[in-house]
Amino acid sequence: PRTMRDFKGSEIENSRIHLELSWAGDVFGVDYLFGYTDNELDVQQDFDMSDYNIFGMPGFGSQFGMSAMAQQNVATEQWNHELRVTGDHDRFHWMVSALYWQEDMDVAFDDEWWLREGADEQAVLDLFNQFVFWYLPPPGLTSIATGPGDTPATPLARETEHWSVAGSLAFDITDRVTITAEGRYLDETIDYEGRAEDVSFYSLFGEDPNYGFLFGPGQMTENSVSETEFVPRLTLDWSLTDDQMLYAYAAKGFKPGGVATVDANGDVSTGEYDAEELWAYEIGYKSLWRDSSIRFNAAAFYYDYTDQQVPYFFTDPVTGLLNSTVLNAGETEITGAEFELVWNSAFVDGLSMTASYVYSDAEYSDFYTREILAEAGGCPVAISLA
Repeated sequence: PRTMRDFKGSEIENSRIHLELSWAGDVFGVDYLFGYTDNELDVQQDFDMSDYNIFGMPGFGSQFGMSAMAQQNVATEQWNHELRVTGDHDRFHWMVSALYWQEDMDVAFDDEWWLREGADEQAVLDLFNQFVFWYLPPPGLTSIATGPGDTPATPLARETEHWSVAGSLAFDITDRVTITAEGRYLDETIDYEGRAEDVSFYSLFGEDPNYGFLFGPGQMTENSVSETEFVPRLTLDWSLTDDQMLYAYAAKGFKPGGVATVDANGDVSTGEYDAEELWAYEIGYKSLWRDSSIRFNAAAFYYDYTDQQVPYFFTDPVTGLLNSTVLNAGETEITGAEFELVWNSAFVDGLSMTASYVYSDAEYSDFYTREILAEAGGCPVAISLA
């Protein structure tokens, strides 16, 4: 890293188990799928990605800047079970499914912030006491970190439990035209637990003898979000020839709501955002040419989002620092088209060429961030991820 300090970077340990059992009878078949994942991620990295000194002169003033180091441990364990039954009868093709999965994620993040070399400590404290912590009685804050410390890691846990049932029924209207109706009913619960503390401010001011408790270890907080939804899909397929087909579908998408945990604060008692819903419509053409050596596909689509989940930067009105959260954009519309052309050489084995093009026109038709953040207690900034 450019700080000239030695960071260990990222270490990942991952274990996966997959089991699939199948039975096929004369009328129907049964499949059972099992999966298990155990993943642990350790990260220590240069957060500010810079190595420079700033200037400060005691009694006259000082530039202000911080160095930062990010440390995180993320342990994730997931189990999933699915049972499928499929069958065919004359022109009908059907499938029913039951799915259950659970994920446990435990995070310990220990980000360290300290005053950059060259700054005058007292001058910086005077600025903070005058413009940020003006509400504290004299002498205000008296200490600020000037190097990496030993800040306790902030714990954050998320447990997700999901179950759903699904089914599909396809009917061959003719030998070349098929209509398929599908649907899934889902129930998902996400439980959160975390310690309410601001990591960046705790590492900067947590050792202050008078007011360090303001930023130090807080109380454990809890929250829970539960969602149920039915998501249907209707598809029409028309095989023009053995190598060409047209299709069209309409489908509903759904992403459960949750609690924003991207703000370097373990407080999960606030920060809820709503579920995201999507209606997607697409028509397309798929084809193979010249003995399948050429593939050409084309599609046009329209997506209509309600309460789309959007990451957003805002200014914390208490600390004045840049922060992040997740907001719901009321309405979002996306219109577009995509094309793909693939050529596989019949003369040189393994030689192929692919050309593709995507056009997308996206618009937030209802997204008033100032009103949303006013309820959440923040102020929008000029640059965001929205």
